[in-house]
Amino acid sequence: MSDIRNVSISEIRAPELPSRTSMDPMKLGDLAASMRIHGLIQPIVLVQRGDYYEVVAGHRRYTAAQQLGWLEIRAIVFLSDEIEWESVRLDENVVREELSPTDEAIYVAGLWRRYQMPVEDLAKLFHRSIAWVDERYALITGNQEVFAALRDGQISLGVAHELNRLEDPDTCRYFLRNCVSVGATIEQARLWVNQSLIATAMPLLPPPPAGETAETPPVAAVPIQCAYCGGNKDPWNLETVFIHKWHLHQLARMTAEMTTHKGEPRHGEPTGESVPGRETGGADA
Repeated sequence: MSDIRNVSISEIRAPELPSRTSMDPMKLGDLAASMRIHGLIQPIVLVQRGDYYEVVAGHRRYTAAQQLGWLEIRAIVFLSDEIEWESVRLDENVVREELSPTDEAIYVAGLWRRYQMPVEDLAKLFHRSIAWVDERYALITGNQEVFAALRDGQISLGVAHELNRLEDPDTCRYFLRNCVSVGATIEQARLWVNQSLIATAMPLLPPPPAGETAETPPVAAVPIQCAYCGGNKDPWNLETVFIHKWHLHQLARMTAEMTTHKGEPRHGEPTGESVPGRETGGADA
């Protein structure tokens, strides 16, 4: 049940569960300028909570009205705390407006915690598939550095999903840094993650199609190690280098030639003094 009325700005509160974690100041300024000239074209939506009102839809319009110094604003007011007005908020903020994947993830997780809704009901509420809800929730429960990089626009959603397949935080941090550095595509990220999973004897994803019985040839493990010393410790300190294999072999021969005596350290290797931030030992014995 709802009605339309003018509501005092001082009696309105921001949404307890906002669908957006931030607002673009320039876009908000443009909205305020438009409202100053044309007024409020579409009422905001509120739900009454005792002696105040909470914004359901129109958070940006409400914020712009505050900036303009308005004393009241036109609103559609719901009188009960039912899932009906949550549907209105979703239609306003998720279906009509483009939310970032991280905002969607925060919103999905917030609704689930607040209402303890089955994933099937959440999918219906969002007008999305169950897989979409699962993917957004996986962002929240996945690596938080990956989540922050996605939120800041440093990686794409697909790359984030690939990186979240890595359970070890240090390994994930290493590949995240490389994905950000080279602007990795989903295909690149998947290749790197698959190589890491093979090297650590973990199963590859996705699994083979159901019913497939044909044997697949074994995949050779691709070790993650330093091309110079052969070491595989502290992989997060390794850098991604693209080089032709014949040039790599050439460099390997040049490096070997620089060692004139058995046991003499290679050029650039520690000679007894510790190197800050690096473990000694190279390859495992």
